[in-house]
Amino acid sequence: MVSGWAVPVRVGSNVLAVLEFYCHFAFREDREAMAAIETVATSLGQMLARTRERGRAQELYRQREILLDSVADGIFGLDRRGMVSFANPAAARLLGPRPQP
Repeated sequence: MVSGWAVPVRVGSNVLAVLEFYCHFAFREDREAMAAIETVATSLGQMLARTRERGRAQELYRQREILLDSVADGIFGLDRRGMVSFANPAAARLLGPRPQP
């Protein structure tokens, strides 16, 4: 390889990855091209951060479900209108069947 460059993929001050480019010929720095690549790297960093957060939220939801399902006590939540928004299996047995609309 004759020339190459690297662009960090960041979210805030955290570097998530590095994009590396290599050429078989001498490459002169092109500020517009570098700005475009840095814009793509920024978008990629934001996408990676959202993907990680979505994965973390799904894991927390799964852990909550496991915890609620394993508790012998009835646990349920109410929304602002006083309607049951969630109930673990023990609470569902205590509350009885859902009323038909």
